Amino acid sequence: MDYVDILKRAASLTIKHKALWPFGFFLAFFMGGGSISNLSSSSNWNTSSDDFSNIPMPPMPNIPEVDPTLIWVIGGIILTLCCLLTIVGIFVTVISRTAIIGMVYQIEDDGKTSVKDGWNIGFSQKGLNLFLINLMITVPMTIIYFILMLLAMSPLLLALAESEMMKFTGMALGILFLVLVIFFIFVFDLIVVAPIKEVSWRYCTIHEMSSMGSLTKSFALFQAKLKDIFIAVLILIGIGILWAFVHLFILLILMFIGAIVGGIPALIGYLITQKAMTAVIAGLPFLFLAILIPDLFITGLYLIFRSAFWTLFFQDLTYVKEASSEAKVYIENLVGDDDIPDIIEQF
Repeated sequence: MDYVDILKRAASLTIKHKALWPFGFFLAFFMGGGSISNLSSSSNWNTSSDDFSNIPMPPMPNIPEVDPTLIWVIGGIILTLCCLLTIVGIFVTVISRTAIIGMVYQIEDDGKTSVKDGWNIGFSQKGLNLFLINLMITVPMTIIYFILMLLAMSPLLLALAESEMMKFTGMALGILFLVLVIFFIFVFDLIVVAPIKEVSWRYCTIHEMSSMGSLTKSFALFQAKLKDIFIAVLILIGIGILWAFVHLFILLILMFIGAIVGGIPALIGYLITQKAMTAVIAGLPFLFLAILIPDLFITGLYLIFRSAFWTLFFQDLTYVKEASSEAKVYIENLVGDDDIPDIIEQF
């Protein structure tokens, strides 16, 4: 298996075929690959001490009473929007992932593809089967992970004991076991669950197999080609670590550019109104877009590259396996004997 050649081909496909880019952008957007986290903190002032008892408290502003019904309506609207966004995110993610897999295979087969081809691939039975594969893997694994975490936290029940030593021991063991279980879940999902998903997705997209058939074939391929798949996973882990540092550097550059892009309208807004809030409202959208859009685009290219690597690797892996099986059947028919020499078995 020539992994360097697969990496080069995946990179070439990602850069050359621009029809893949919109699906990578959608994948990055709904998977959170290019999201920007806003951290907020609150300060708690302790005024119970006598040292501050003589300090007059500022008058509390008059807060108008809000109708509880209005609160429930607003909360319901927000919850509904969140649910709709989640459903749309799952829908678009499945379509984009299926489209990228199918388009890379199409490029390898025909040498070209298009955005229309990607939508046709995503809006097909292949996309539904891919969604079912995710469901069939994610639901039971989530239940298993949840049970493992509950078992890991079971020593925390010792905190109900009267002995201080027992309480301390329970807390220490509970935290230790929880950390170990989380680490195990992370590693197991990375080197076992994720590769099985990747292989299953390609069986259902490229070979047009059912969800159950794809899972069955992926388990069989995983057992037969464990070494090759493990090496591929290690390569992608290394690339992922490298990408984390590169992504951080890119974000720093985008923040600098965003500060300039957002600072100009913010300054204009402040000079006109002499109000800081106006400057924030005028500059924040430009700052946000200047960072988010390029970051999503770049992250999308990375996700396309990873998917292309898995598709090309899967093709090479299954091609060798299927070609070997066909050669074996041919030689069996040619020789007319079930006893095949070892050299033929290796071929």
